Amino acid sequence: MIPTDLQQAYNEHCQIRLTQYQAAMQAAGTQWLIVDSGGLQTRFLDDTTYPFRLNPYSARLAPLQSFPESLMIIGHGEQPALLLYQPEDYWHAVAGLDCPAIEQRFTVKTFSQIERLLQEAKAITGGQAVAYLGERPQRFDHAQPNPTLLLAYLDFQQAVKTGYEITCIRRANQIAAKGHQAVAETCRTTTSELALHLKYLETIDASDDTLPYDNIIAGNQHAAILHYTLRNDEPQSMKSLLIDAGATYLGYCSDISRTYGNQPGLFADLIAQLDTLQTALCDSIKPGVVYTEYHHQASLGIAELLVDNNIITCSKSQAKEQQLAGVFFPHGLGHLLGVQVHDRGGHQADTRGTPNPPPEKYPHLRFTRTLATDQVFTIEPGIYFIDQLLKQAHSDGRGKHFNWALIETLKPFGGIRIEDNVRVTEQGSENLTRPAF
Repeated sequence: MIPTDLQQAYNEHCQIRLTQYQAAMQAAGTQWLIVDSGGLQTRFLDDTTYPFRLNPYSARLAPLQSFPESLMIIGHGEQPALLLYQPEDYWHAVAGLDCPAIEQRFTVKTFSQIERLLQEAKAITGGQAVAYLGERPQRFDHAQPNPTLLLAYLDFQQAVKTGYEITCIRRANQIAAKGHQAVAETCRTTTSELALHLKYLETIDASDDTLPYDNIIAGNQHAAILHYTLRNDEPQSMKSLLIDAGATYLGYCSDISRTYGNQPGLFADLIAQLDTLQTALCDSIKPGVVYTEYHHQASLGIAELLVDNNIITCSKSQAKEQQLAGVFFPHGLGHLLGVQVHDRGGHQADTRGTPNPPPEKYPHLRFTRTLATDQVFTIEPGIYFIDQLLKQAHSDGRGKHFNWALIETLKPFGGIRIEDNVRVTEQGSENLTRPAF
């Protein structure tokens, strides 16, 4: 499960994270913490289940993606317990744990019956103060479910990654990059979005269930839909393709976007220019700067780019003052990244969960904190030609500064997004994505 070359790093990671969990428990006034891995959810009026997704608060401590119905029990001073559910079942395959690194950090016990597993958890925690993290608090009526202060503490701390986590995210980028490269080669011919998606899965040896999020494979005008996941199965000539796809490694995610134009002209030029802007943003990352400032710089750079290409016809200063770039760049620059694609804690000011919301002019920004060493997040500026937003700009007067004839020629290409995963270092930044390509 955890390869030999990562076992020492995992041991150090566990020590750091367990110390943080215990500090969070102390802040919340609890003696014991039960972390539920989560269970299999049955579909409505059916006998099949949805794919299992591990509770992120469990995933941060061990890659137990194949162990639903299991529990972690964390106390103060004691070695944490890992209670694994391994039923005797001839209908389904049952995972086994063969991982010395995890067995070194946890006291591992296995149970073939859920009732026995739950009884063991209650016996360990006794009648003392107990907190529970998970989606089924009714299993432990003596525990405080999902304490706000405890969650806030963990979410804030999680933004800074351990060496083990950074390595996992780096390897997830290396896996995803292979899929991106395979799709880039295939999209030059007449093909379908579904075929490209299947090519990606085949290349990285993954299934839909093991992806960190639903792949976006958006050909032509579909690239103007920010979270397009329909994947048309009809072959078409790809004038443009936007692919937003990631991978996982030991539960940690990568999140990468690339856009391709298959003919020379303005759209291909815009891709190259946005790539230059995105690279400069990644290179400028450093600790001590509020992430909101980078979104602001991205918006200014996109405004200049649109004026330079005569898509916006007013001066650069006027385009910036009226925030005209927002019509073409409606989402935030990026988000925290970890065992969740959108790691929690991006809008917190401290471990107590004090809100740090995005500014009114950038309402969709997911990350507003001051950058610190070993935070990992995405940088993903975009330019899109979205009918809904263009119509709003036309009706409210902003559209008087737009070259509508030129925009009509660009709308069939949809849009552009370029996204890398970036780590903050002591002096600047490390791009975890570009070296993988």
